[in-house]
Amino acid sequence: MQVVIPAMLGVHALIGVGEALITVAALTFILQTRPDLLGSSSESAQGSRGWVVAGVLIALAVVLLSPLASADPDGLERVAQDVGFLGAGQSAPYEILPDYTVPFLGETPLSTILAGTIGMIVVGVIIVLLGQGMKAKS
Repeated sequence: MQVVIPAMLGVHALIGVGEALITVAALTFILQTRPDLLGSSSESAQGSRGWVVAGVLIALAVVLLSPLASADPDGLERVAQDVGFLGAGQSAPYEILPDYTVPFLGETPLSTILAGTIGMIVVGVIIVLLGQGMKAKS
């Protein structure tokens, strides 16, 4: 713990600053191009369907490109390798789609794309259900 926190803190602090800058830039862009999306009127909800479709298409493009992602370790895994505690971690208690693959397809690009698509659908269903729940409360 005394090794991991200092090793990860600096890197993640920089990542947090970067994410904050990206968020501010995105919100500024939305505020300048479509301020109605940040409002609470029902008109903005009707006009945002095109943006939802655009978001889904962008997510689908990312999923289709996912087999091209780097196999290099991420930040935490790299620190664990460098510091020497990579083997000390416990396995997950369950894995729905282990290593972003569909078990019967093995580790193929199609399997990675299908696993990403399944994840996209699950997140989409959760968002729709949460939206319906929020709409019912109001």
